[in-house]
Amino acid sequence: PDDGQIVIRKGLRLAFLDQEPDLDPKRSLEETILASDIPVLKIIESYETALKNPEDVDAYQKAFEAMDRHNAWEFETQYQQTLSQLKLDDLSLKVGTLSGGQKKT
Repeated sequence: PDDGQIVIRKGLRLAFLDQEPDLDPKRSLEETILASDIPVLKIIESYETALKNPEDVDAYQKAFEAMDRHNAWEFETQYQQTLSQLKLDDLSLKVGTLSGGQKKT
């Protein structure tokens, strides 16, 4: 249709999904996911970074508390389960090695 009305529920987030995703083939699946503009993914990314630097106890504590505060544990579990169901268990895979269908999921 060329015209009409869209009614959006409060709290609903809309996004445009391109038919052909513009993904960096050199990035890993995990890097691509965490590069999203979804705020909870930024929290998960901070936590993952803190895990890689255990000597920075303060950064780890802040990241851990943010994960709790934003219920990011549940979100992380859900997206990992979804990826597993799609047979995308290895988050270190480069996007360039994925099939066209895998890139669109």
